[in-house]
Amino acid sequence: MTKDHDQRFRGDPRRAESVEVCVAALELKISPEEFVRKANIQTDCFIANQTDRFEMEETAVSGHRVRVMHTAERGVGLNRNNAWMRAEGDIVLFCDDDMVYYDGYAEKVLKIFREHPEADVVLFNIDEPGKSERRRFGKAFYTKKTGFGAVRIAVRRVTAQMHGIFFNLHFGGGCAFGHGEDTLFLSACVREGLKMLVWPEAIARLTDERPSTWASGDPDQRFFDDGVLDAASGARFPILVTALSDLRHGKLRLSGAYLKTLKKEKEGIRYFRKI
Repeated sequence: MTKDHDQRFRGDPRRAESVEVCVAALELKISPEEFVRKANIQTDCFIANQTDRFEMEETAVSGHRVRVMHTAERGVGLNRNNAWMRAEGDIVLFCDDDMVYYDGYAEKVLKIFREHPEADVVLFNIDEPGKSERRRFGKAFYTKKTGFGAVRIAVRRVTAQMHGIFFNLHFGGGCAFGHGEDTLFLSACVREGLKMLVWPEAIARLTDERPSTWASGDPDQRFFDDGVLDAASGARFPILVTALSDLRHGKLRLSGAYLKTLKKEKEGIRYFRKI
């Protein structure tokens, strides 16, 4: 392999010249071009669409490259990886199919990474119906209790991929454990020593077009999955973290129902630690 060939494929992990959006979609009902316009994606993007066939296609919208991978598969972790492992932008954003980006989001993202070259991951705000929370700028001490989802993540692609950071295939919608692929991605970033910042500005909004499945289903199964997730993320004292978080948010109750939730979480923790 020649030196020129070698350099061409390495990439510069600190460069912040381009943004690419990685979309995890489920059975898109509209064309890729319509979706990109609807979501107001103003950069290159890769759409991983879980449907009933295997097919690749490429198009362009307003001069930006749009690649689409249709797969007859299920599982949000796998779907995010399908896009993430094929992304080419310096900075990658993760998108769901119920989001709309604000005009100028790419310039805002690149500006923060250029002003803070030490940052490998920046967690932005996403406006949600009925919520007005704004997170303060600063270093992020990350656990699942802080509630940063994948759609808030902007990450230096080469840096994260060189550290072997991908989405866990067993967590998230359509997987064995119903949520947490984003938590484990960020936990891996922390574990690998990537520098993480939290930025209060919103770069997109949720459309609230479809109900969230995160809090639906069997509550006992959800608490069990919480325990598995805590253990998988490497928390040393996961039950203590849960209790302190609930205390902080006024959810701690010395009741039979609350103690039952902790018991289910402990069962999930024990399950993972026996694997």
